[in-house]
Amino acid sequence: DMLLVFDLSKSMEALDFSPNRRKVAIDTLTQFVDKRLDDRLGLVLFSGEAYLSTPLTLDHKLLLTNLKNSSNAGLEDGTAIGQALAVAVSHLRSSKAKSRVILLVTDGDNNMGSVDPISAAQIAAGYGFKIYTIGK
Repeated sequence: DMLLVFDLSKSMEALDFSPNRRKVAIDTLTQFVDKRLDDRLGLVLFSGEAYLSTPLTLDHKLLLTNLKNSSNAGLEDGTAIGQALAVAVSHLRSSKAKSRVILLVTDGDNNMGSVDPISAAQIAAGYGFKIYTIGK
């Protein structure tokens, strides 16, 4: 089981990648998801706030649709990495899968949210989760 934790902050619209960071990240995640045929995947989206967009599922088409259609409209801007990790831990902790992974995709530093990223990572480690981070 794996939760993808994806940053929607305004900085992901930066043009230092063509056409922008967000599009490159989504394209890369799409290629990754397409190779994970037998894995249950879920999606947490965040900027200044975090929420579960797609619960763990084998319906990767649904997950990719939610990822591609994601937007930070209605969310406070910022980068709440700790909060996003906490949401992921909350939804992954009931998983009985042999391997439980959080894949964090962000281009920023934590500057929002009520949970410190180190504390969230320590809680994840306590459950035996592995966290992999992809960032700029």
